[in-house]
Amino acid sequence: MASNGPRVLLYLKNSSSLATADFTECIVQHFQDKAAKGNLSTQISAELNGNRLILSKPAGNTAGIKLKHPEFCPIYHLASNNAKSLPVKSCGVHVGAAVILQTSDGKVLLTRRANHLHTFPGIWVPPGGHVEENETFIDAGLRELYEETGVKISSSDIEGGQLRVLALWESVYPPKLSLGQPVRHHIVAYLYGVMTPGHDSAWLRSDIKMDPEEVGACALFDKEHIEAIVSVKEGGTPRSDLDLDRLKGLSISGLLINENKEQVESVLPFAPLLQPAGDSVDQMGRVSTGTKFALEELLAINGLGLK
Repeated sequence: MASNGPRVLLYLKNSSSLATADFTECIVQHFQDKAAKGNLSTQISAELNGNRLILSKPAGNTAGIKLKHPEFCPIYHLASNNAKSLPVKSCGVHVGAAVILQTSDGKVLLTRRANHLHTFPGIWVPPGGHVEENETFIDAGLRELYEETGVKISSSDIEGGQLRVLALWESVYPPKLSLGQPVRHHIVAYLYGVMTPGHDSAWLRSDIKMDPEEVGACALFDKEHIEAIVSVKEGGTPRSDLDLDRLKGLSISGLLINENKEQVESVLPFAPLLQPAGDSVDQMGRVSTGTKFALEELLAINGLGLK
């Protein structure tokens, strides 16, 4: 949901200085050693304090958090060319949080952004938005979850007592240079939590009341859906062990905001979610590249425990 409070900005820290990140600086590339330049991910340490997210290299053998961007990251590709000519470079890099919520019966909640939004319209993502001043990632994620879907949960509803950070994603809009010069640059923290027994998909679905200004639809996805979504690599070859033709023919029971801004039961086609990121603005219904990355991380740490 649109942030009402002061937004958190990204700061970059090294051994001798701390400075705000410039809008035109590729954050993944900033933290890579020379030998790793061009890799899509790196390991970082993250400290969220007041109105600042401070990223630095992990100290010694300390385990870091994975930070990744797509191969087609516009900021990366502009970095050695005309990035300095971007008119919005002074706005810095903002910080967001998104919640991947897994029900006790192994379903994952995703929402489709409203078609009228200025950034990523009609794209499937977890509930999320900007981190506001003095919020933690968890505070921001749970606030956005409630504002967008009406679902209010507490620490006692999550196994282990709290959400965890899966990974960070460098997000730029438009997502490709072929769609225009960048106007938004964010670091998004993807959070993850499994609901405690009794908080199953029926419970969650009955609690959902979407905000039509932010969300156009939502649905709960099982393991087969998630594996299919993740398998469609951006510019790559889908996994050969999945029958994507069959999966594209599936429909999903979900909730939809109709033309009267009413929430109604609906059957949603699955095929649009399997679109890779393309060079057309008319790609509503696909899953964002960052969401695919986060779901892939979920499958890795969850031991394919989704049902």
